[in-house]
This record gives sequence, structure tokens and C-alpha cells, in this order.
Amino acid sequence: DLKLTGVIAKLSPTDPDFQYVLGAGTQFKLTDKLTLGARVLDIRNDNLSGGVYGPGSDREEIVFGGDFALKLSDALSVTGEMSLWKDEEASKYLVAHNLGAQGKLGFLNIEASHEQVEEGYDPRFRGTAEGVDPDFLADDIRASKLTVETDPIRGFVITGEVSREGDAYYEAEDETTYGAKLAYNTKLLAADLTLRSGIKQVDERKPVDSPAATTAQLGFDVAYKPIEAGFTWERGIESNKVGYIGYAKASIPFGDALTIKGDWEQRFATDEYYKYNAGLLLSLPVVADKVTLGAEAAFGKTWHKTLNAAKDYTKWLMKGDVAWQITPATKATGTASYEWREYEASTKPSGEYLQLGLAVGHRLFNTTSLNLKYDLKDILYSAVGFSDYSVRVLELSLKTEF
Repeated sequence: DLKLTGVIAKLSPTDPDFQYVLGAGTQFKLTDKLTLGARVLDIRNDNLSGGVYGPGSDREEIVFGGDFALKLSDALSVTGEMSLWKDEEASKYLVAHNLGAQGKLGFLNIEASHEQVEEGYDPRFRGTAEGVDPDFLADDIRASKLTVETDPIRGFVITGEVSREGDAYYEAEDETTYGAKLAYNTKLLAADLTLRSGIKQVDERKPVDSPAATTAQLGFDVAYKPIEAGFTWERGIESNKVGYIGYAKASIPFGDALTIKGDWEQRFATDEYYKYNAGLLLSLPVVADKVTLGAEAAFGKTWHKTLNAAKDYTKWLMKGDVAWQITPATKATGTASYEWREYEASTKPSGEYLQLGLAVGHRLFNTTSLNLKYDLKDILYSAVGFSDYSVRVLELSLKTEF
């Protein structure tokens, strides 16, 4: 199974300091147990075509890397990824890598992970907002975690965790966390009921060697589809700080086409915060087995009293999509979305995010398919200190299975 992808894009095409993006990627399934991938993305000036570049122009840069997925047995698998990045001002390549393993040993389920990103690792398109954008990659971090969880034993599940986080080489930040949880799953009439307890200890050694902070929790979750709700009581052992956390979420279908979704979480008493999201999803078959229309509208808000004020924001999202099965071998899709975000902190990227995507896929033979995609992304910032930008990506890929 071999997949090849190439990308050519022009950045800021109407500006005198426009740039070109050249990218390529491949994924090769060597065996049923091993898959390898590689990619490169190069952003370059184009003086030969009349480009004019000065001190305020965006930098040239290159990033390349690889990944693997290895299934050692039915009970153990390992994945990993590494990327190297360098811009025109850097003297050496900076590295970001992660490694993960998932396995089962008897009745124990084991999961381990490690991630490290060197200070200064800053590719152009690493995300838009830390803590909000799931694709955002922060630099100068290191995090390792080990989780061991039992299979249900007469309804009981025991979990143990240990993790360590800090900067890339634990020079200025170093924090270790130990935790244990006990959950009991049962029935409450027709609903699923989980009673849970847990204890967590945080040992911060840098930047200040602080006394260990221990937190105990008691709580429950009730799920009666399509609604789930829960409550947690939390107490700091050393600080005597008490908090109460409630949450609820639902995904309620109305017929086959419309779904109402929402979630809410709020903490009371100390370190107060709340966050909620609400939305409508529509999936409407216009022509049976041929054309399907989809739409989504959503609103969300996050607020913290003191804990993470820089992450507070309000957002609106509107999205539409269409899928057209032109022939049994050819399918076309289109998506369009508009998102508006307004952050409380002026240092965060408030603004409008517009995206449009078109794709056509055609199966040439039983094992070969050809795909053409065009993606457009416009970011229009309202916050001071951020520069608007646009991205246009045309992608042609050929996938063949051997």
C-alpha cells in the first residue's frame, strides 16, 4: 500500500514579498504490521519572478520528518514521529519528536507516551492559538506519561498514572504528578452509573522547589442516552481548598437528519470557571445514494475567574458540506466554514477564520485511486499585532495498493 502526495502553494500572492510552498509526502505499508511515512515542506522566496524581500518579510524555512506505526503483536503496538525544522536565521535544525506504546498484559491495559519539542521550534503553520487550536504545537516542552488500567473486575476499574512535564531539558521547569483512581460501574434503573474516587499528588521542583500538593476527588457520572451528566467534589489536602465541578452533555437526534448537541462544565467555590458549547448538525440526503448536504451551526464560550484568563474566548461557527457520488468510481466533496473568535486577552488572535475545500476522487483500478483537492484558508485578525494571511493549497495524490 503506497500513497504519494505533493503540494504546491503560493503565499500572499498579491504582495511583493510572496513566497512558494513546495511539499511532498509518502506513506508505505511495508507489511500488515509496519507502516512508514516521510514528508517535507519547503517555503522559499522567488527573486527570479520579481519578488521583493526585506527585513519585514516572512522567513524562508524547511521542515521534514518521518513516522512509523509498528504492531508487535495483537496486544502491543508502538508509534513514533520525528520532525526537523530550520529557518534562514537558525544555525542548526531543531527537533520535535514523540513516541507512544499501547499494550495489554493479562488484565492490565498499559499506555505510555513521550513528547519533546526543542526551544525555538517554530514552523509557520503549527496552529493558531495555544490551548484552543488542537493542532497547535508549543515549543520548549517535554512530557512523559505512563498509565496502567485494569479490566473491569466485578464492576471495579483501578487506574494508576505517573507523568513528568517541563521544558525541553528540565532546565527551568520540572513537575512530576502521581495519581490513582478507583471507579465502580453499575446500573441505576435504565441508566449507567459510575461512582469514582481519586487522589493526585503534584511535585514541582522547578522553577521553585515547592512542597507536594495533594488533591482528593469523589464523584459520579450518570449516562442515559443521549444525555450524560456528572458531579465531582475536590479538596486540596494541604491547602484545604474545596471545589465543586458539574458537567452535562447531550447529542439528541431529531429524525434522521437533525441532531442537537451541547455540553457544559463549571467549577464553583474556588478557581471558578465555566465552558459551554451548543450546536445544530444537519445531514440531508437530497438524492438517495447520490447527493448529501450537511450543515452545522455552533456557539461556544470559555471563562476563568483567575486560572487561565488568557484562554477565555467566545466563538461562532457555521459550516456546510456536500458529497456527490457522480459515478460508482467517482466522488466529489465540498466544504465551507466560517468561524469567529473573540479572546478576552488582547495578546490572543481574535478574528475571522474562513475555509473552503473542494475534492474529487476517482478509482482508476481496483487498487489505484487518483485524488485532486483544493483548499483555501483566509485568516482575518481583528487583534492588534497579528498579520492577516491566506493559504491556497492544490493537492494531487495517487494511491496504489500492492
